[in-house]
Amino acid sequence: MATAGAARRTTACTVAATALLLLCVRPLFAQQTGVEALSKWYGQSRGRNVYLSAEPELAQIFQSADSLSLPYSILINRLNLGSARRLAPDELVRGMREELSRLKAAAQILTDVGSTSSGRRILSSSTRPELLNAVSIYLSGGLSRDLLVRLIGEGARSGRTADEAFRACAVLLAVDRVGHFPDAQLLTFGAALLGSSIAPSGYSAVGSFVVRSIATGRGGTLVLAKVEQILNQGGGLPQMELELGRRR
Repeated sequence: MATAGAARRTTACTVAATALLLLCVRPLFAQQTGVEALSKWYGQSRGRNVYLSAEPELAQIFQSADSLSLPYSILINRLNLGSARRLAPDELVRGMREELSRLKAAAQILTDVGSTSSGRRILSSSTRPELLNAVSIYLSGGLSRDLLVRLIGEGARSGRTADEAFRACAVLLAVDRVGHFPDAQLLTFGAALLGSSIAPSGYSAVGSFVVRSIATGRGGTLVLAKVEQILNQGGGLPQMELELGRRR
C-alpha cells in the first residue's frame, strides 16, 4: 500500500511538474518574432529565390519592427503584396522601408491620441495591429500626422469608435483628392461629420456627395463650408441636395 501511495504521489508530482514546464515553455513557441516570420516567409514563398538578395535588408527592417514592438503581420502583408506584383528586389525593399517608417509614425500618433482618457477609450475599441494598419493607410494616402491625431481625438470626444473615426478619415481623404483643402478646413468638416446625427455607415454617402458637387464645377471651399453648416445644424443628405442644388 505504501509503495502504491508513493507511486501515486510520484506520478502526481511528475504531472504537476510537466504542466508547469509547459506553462513556462508555451509562450516561447507562441511569441514569434518578425525576423522568424520573415524566415518562415522565405521558406514558404514561391518567389523566395527572386528576393534572396534582399533578405539581409529585409531582416534589418523586421528587426527594427521587433525592437519597437510593431506588429510584423502588417509587414508580411506588404511583403506578400510586393512579391505578388513582382516588384524588383530594390523596389520591394524601398516599399518595406516606407511601410516601416509609416508604422513608426502611426505608433506615435496612437501614443499622442492615447494621452487623454477619451483617447484611450477610442483606442480600446480596436486592436493595436488594426489601429496601426488603418493609420498607416491614411498616412500613405496623404493625410497629415497632425490632422489624424486631431480627427481621431474629435471622434473620441464625440463618443465614436476607432472604426467610425477611420470612416471619417476615408471621407476626408476622398474629398481632399478633388479639392486639396488645408488641414484646418478638413478638420472642421471631419469634426462636423463625427458630431452629426448621420450614422457612420452613411459617412461615405456624404463624402460622395461632396466629391460630386466639387466635380461639377462648384467651388470646393464653398461646398465644404455649406455641407459642414448643414451637418452642424442637424441636417443630412436631403438638405445638402436641396441647398446645393439651388446654386446650379
